[in-house]
Amino acid sequence: MESWRTKILQSANVGDSSAFLSYAGETLTLTKDHRLSDPEEQQRIRDDGMVLVVPSF
Repeated sequence: MESWRTKILQSANVGDSSAFLSYAGETLTLTKDHRLSDPEEQQRIRDDGMVLVVPSF
């Protein structure tokens, strides 16, 4: 008779770090970097009512 087991993976991301899971030769990205150069990130910021300002030096 085979018993069942629940497999659980808990992950936390704090600050400026990236998390990956590697298992059986496969890699899964668990986090997404918030980069201002990413159009989706720019839209997320605008959707939150913020204004993007590019500094000129």
